[in-house]
Amino acid sequence: SPAAADSGTVYIVNGGTGVNFTLPAVATSTGLWFKFINGVAQDMTITAPVNTMVVFNDVTATSLAYSTLNEKVGAAAEVYCDGNFWYLENHLPAEAATVTIV
Repeated sequence: SPAAADSGTVYIVNGGTGVNFTLPAVATSTGLWFKFINGVAQDMTITAPVNTMVVFNDVTATSLAYSTLNEKVGAAAEVYCDGNFWYLENHLPAEAATVTIV
C-alpha cells in the first residue's frame, strides 16, 4: 500500500490474484497523489479510511473496486489528498460501464 514517501508513484498491476491498495490517513496526506493502473484481468480495489473518498456521485465513499471483466484491464485511477478527503479520478476503458463504490 502507498505511503507518504511514495507520493507521485504510478502503481501498475501485472499479476497476482487481486490487489487492494490502502491509502494513508487524510490528516497526514495533504498534497499526496498516486496513480493505479490495472494491466491484467484481475480485481483491483483502492481503499481510503472510512468515508474519506470523493468519487463519482459519492462524497463519503470508502473504496472503489474494478471487479467486472470489462472494467479490469486498462482500468486506472488517480487519487489526490487535500488533508480532508481523497479525491479519486476514475479512468475506465472505453467499453466499461460501472465500478463498485462503497
